[in-house]
Amino acid sequence: MELTEHKPPLNTARTTRNNTMYNASLNLVDNANAAKDYLFTILDANSTEYKAVSRIKFKKVK
Repeated sequence: MELTEHKPPLNTARTTRNNTMYNASLNLVDNANAAKDYLFTILDANSTEYKAVSRIKFKKVK
């Protein structure tokens, strides 16, 4: 039995990734952006933490 027999096809793996990160109702991108929004409400705009978090970009693929 070869290892390649148990690997999911590339398209299946990409579909699973895209559903988790972009398409699900509780997807990673929306959750990350919500977390950033929350952090912006509790951090001072001049703090190093605020500046570090503001540089992180999360966007959905089209």
